[in-house]
Amino acid sequence: MPPAAPGLRLMGSLRDRLRARALPTAVVTLQPSREGDAPEEITLRGLVPDVYEALGEAHPPTEEQRERGATWDYHTFRHALLAACVVTPEGEEPLTEADWVELATTGAMAAGELLQLFNAAVYVNDRSPRARV
Repeated sequence: MPPAAPGLRLMGSLRDRLRARALPTAVVTLQPSREGDAPEEITLRGLVPDVYEALGEAHPPTEEQRERGATWDYHTFRHALLAACVVTPEGEEPLTEADWVELATTGAMAAGELLQLFNAAVYVNDRSPRARV
């Protein structure tokens, strides 16, 4: 095992350290839509891998999407993933898939904002490590 970086102390076994890891998070800042409003910071938290994979399987791509190499149906998976990953501030009701559909279809959010949130949600669930070979 390589030595720890200066100032870092490895505690416990690898098993214990891996078990103690927290799911990754990301914060996306949406700019105000009206003058005088504050930016909206939205925190996303990754899902347990089995839950993330089951969510993707619950939203299979259409035949046309599959032919283009899609892993899931973006139009339905996006809303489900955001509903599962967005951390709701304490005391507030969580946003549901239906809420995300409404936000996407009423113009309350721009396409780029939804894409940024979706990409962040995918990122916190992918978290592919950098490997040295």
